[in-house]
Amino acid sequence: MADFDVVSANIYTEEDETFIAPYKIYEIGGVKLGVFGLTTPETKFKSHPDNTIGLEFRDPSMVAEMMVDELEDEVDIIIALAHLGLDDTYGLTSEKVAMDVDGIDLIIDGHSHDKLPEGMMVGDTLIVQAGEYDKNLGVVEIEWMDGDATISASLLEKENVTIEADPEVLELVEDIKSEYQELVSPVVGTTEVVLDGERGMVRKGETNLGNLLTDAILDATGADLVMTNGGGIRASIDVGEITIEEIITVLPFGNTVIVKPLTGAEVKEALENGATDYPELKGAFTHVAGMTYHIDSSKPAGSRIMNVMVGGMPLDLAATYEVATNDFMAAGGDGYTMFDGKEELMLLGGMEEVLMDYIEANGTAGAKVEGRITEYVAPVVEVPAAAETYVVKYGDVLWRIGRQFGVEWQILAEFNEMDNPHLIFPGQEVLIPVQ
Repeated sequence: MADFDVVSANIYTEEDETFIAPYKIYEIGGVKLGVFGLTTPETKFKSHPDNTIGLEFRDPSMVAEMMVDELEDEVDIIIALAHLGLDDTYGLTSEKVAMDVDGIDLIIDGHSHDKLPEGMMVGDTLIVQAGEYDKNLGVVEIEWMDGDATISASLLEKENVTIEADPEVLELVEDIKSEYQELVSPVVGTTEVVLDGERGMVRKGETNLGNLLTDAILDATGADLVMTNGGGIRASIDVGEITIEEIITVLPFGNTVIVKPLTGAEVKEALENGATDYPELKGAFTHVAGMTYHIDSSKPAGSRIMNVMVGGMPLDLAATYEVATNDFMAAGGDGYTMFDGKEELMLLGGMEEVLMDYIEANGTAGAKVEGRITEYVAPVVEVPAAAETYVVKYGDVLWRIGRQFGVEWQILAEFNEMDNPHLIFPGQEVLIPVQ
């Protein structure tokens, strides 16, 4: 068990009790500091759903107000130790807490990986973050004089700071690393190009590493299509030899591969979930294999996915597809609730093992951006002088009608102002622009 305090005030059990201690009071030099914790409610859908069964993540601002009321008469300085971040996608930020709640002197924040060199003042509250991956050391200085606190923040780049390592911890780390290196140093393949897993790319678009990973899953499962979230891809792979350690760095969560059945309508719903913030970054952004799709960012969220093709054919909303994904998404994580409760058709080992096996067998030469995911550009439709009418027959689909008349099906859909070009009915009239 940890020999330091862990606090969070907004996680509650089904018995309406806090899951862990909400706060801790410390006295340093005669000054009392009240430190309470705030955990992002995004944990419910950004971590594996199994991890939060029976837990409720309450509104951070509401709980922070309660904590200030409870602590203000007991302490001199109130500090929120938070994992909320500054990304306003879900409206659950440390900035919002500072705006909503008076009386918090300092918020030590995380989650959004922002680098705030001198912190950020919101009203009378200082918010600090130190970036990501231990690249910086955050320093907060509190000067207490005559009953008032002056708080300032700074960042020190780790390379420019000399800190003496704890010899016991250092020995423990070296022992673990030595044993670990024997397991992860073997080479599984090579790459002549950088395999792109950068956060700023995989959370908003197709990359060669995303394609390599989904191709590996498709090959291993034989499913109709593959979907995996960009937030699960955590690093790039540099040119040269590829070691097991690099694969684990890319896929550190130990996710397994699962195949479940989804209808075409549910497949589209899943793609819509991944594109709600496009072109902004989103961990749920959907990387695919066995299929292609377009995103129309001019449309409202929930109506952005167009021209979905599976195996070279238009997506059939009524058909059922075998969809391979990771166990996080399969349990409804990242908003992919359409997978939750579905039958497991296949369960494979870890995603990292699937990727390693594929690289060993096939190499990485096929890893490239192919246009599986593209921004939709509406075709320019010239208003024809005349149009003829075609009456839909049983078994017709729009792309076949278009081929019959020498017109792209996208143009037919645009010309007829179809909300869903993949759903036409016998007897329906389709206007064919005269060429």
